[in-house]
Amino acid sequence: MRNKLWGVLCGTLMCAACSRADRLSPPDGAVPAAGLVASAGMESVTADAVATVRAVQGALPRSPSIERMIVRSASMTLQVSDIRKTVDAVARATSVAEGFLGTSRLWREGEQQRASMTVRVPSARLDATLASLRALAVRVDDESVSGEDVTRQAVDLRAQVTNLRATEVELRALLQTVREKTKRAADVLEVHAELTRVRGDIDRLEAELQSLVQLAALSTITLDLRPDVVATPLASMGWQPRGVLRDATRALVGTLRVVVNGAIWAGVYAVPLLLLAALVGMAVRRLLRRAAASRPVSAVV
Repeated sequence: MRNKLWGVLCGTLMCAACSRADRLSPPDGAVPAAGLVASAGMESVTADAVATVRAVQGALPRSPSIERMIVRSASMTLQVSDIRKTVDAVARATSVAEGFLGTSRLWREGEQQRASMTVRVPSARLDATLASLRALAVRVDDESVSGEDVTRQAVDLRAQVTNLRATEVELRALLQTVREKTKRAADVLEVHAELTRVRGDIDRLEAELQSLVQLAALSTITLDLRPDVVATPLASMGWQPRGVLRDATRALVGTLRVVVNGAIWAGVYAVPLLLLAALVGMAVRRLLRRAAASRPVSAVV
């Protein structure tokens, strides 16, 4: 049973190597893939197993050729006249481009308002969206666009998924054969465990491939919005008597609180200590007077 399972897996790997060798012409003196398998002591892989795997791979639908996949991202630092209005305008421009808002944050630094945003738009509309964002700014302080080619990763993932699917089909057929002929629980569990592992690898690789497709389909734009230096007012906001009255009231309440706390401490803690010290002082004075009176008066010569 183990030899049969090992033969199926090695046959799949050998077919993948042979298919790759068919696409690449080996140099002079190179050993073909089948010769490498035989020379490595893999004679246990029978020709029937290899033929079966080739038939399974031929029955699977061929994957369409993957176009070049580029993951693009951009970052911009813009000076704008009104932060709040610009944030709303960026949201509208993203909606027009059929994208969506990732994150948005507004805060204050002193008297100036700041904002940062992250938006996702279709890669085909990245350049048009960047142009519309430039139109919202008084000045563009910084702008950068980057792209990463992930075509090779996508092709490798697609090839691995194809080979694993062929292995899965063969393992399912082998599992059915084991159930019908050998009917040994150990053999059934062994094939089922290998089938579960292959199925898990297929799901993981397909998830990675789907993630690459989504990254290539949508581009990320990171925005840093800053107030225009010219539009920033020289003076702060006008005088607010209500705010001054509130601050003065708070200060008065704080002072009264300190005074009252001090009086409470004096009445509860300091006064008893002072009374005790006064009683001790009176007792000491009486003792000193008695001692002075009991002394004999020296005779005058």
